[in-house]
Amino acid sequence: MDVLAILGAVAGVIGVLVAVRREYLSNRRRLAIAPGVNFTTSRVEPVGFIRLGWACVAFWNTGGRSLSVERVGFQFLAIDKSSGEPRVMRAMLQLDRPIEAAVDGATHKVYTPLGPMLVAGISPFDYVEALAITTGGREWVGPPQPLIASIPPVASVEVFKEGLEALRGSSESPPIVGDEISLRVEEPYLVDSPPD
Repeated sequence: MDVLAILGAVAGVIGVLVAVRREYLSNRRRLAIAPGVNFTTSRVEPVGFIRLGWACVAFWNTGGRSLSVERVGFQFLAIDKSSGEPRVMRAMLQLDRPIEAAVDGATHKVYTPLGPMLVAGISPFDYVEALAITTGGREWVGPPQPLIASIPPVASVEVFKEGLEALRGSSESPPIVGDEISLRVEEPYLVDSPPD
């Protein structure tokens, strides 16, 4: 047997496998997604009191093809009041127009007021999964994690809880149909500049 012929055949097979892998990786679709929260806190007494709060869904494209995101939201477990059984609930935000997540593009964040989520019974300390739905109906779900992993360093636990209760008390209940809560999109703003 000719050693050079065997080495050539092996190198050719390896080259084909590398090319197939490269094509697969460049054509796959992947979306990374994570929940988050944004607060406006008081800098005067009581220091750290939550004046305003927003939950957010952050997403970015980690694949080889661009994606259009049509809806985002949160998925969480809730206890059914009538049966006492756990069930999966969703709190969804309908976007006015799809957001194009380009390959290696920037992170996109979609915000919603935190108060209506609190009124609907979503605890910011329980685990939620951020989710996005792209054109074509594919669902992307992030890893479970709490909206609030730790309180802001300037706030005490009591003041922080009072702020969350104030957000809950000043908000109306969002529409709930079946297992889905409808939330509205709203960008964060400063206390003295309410949204248009």
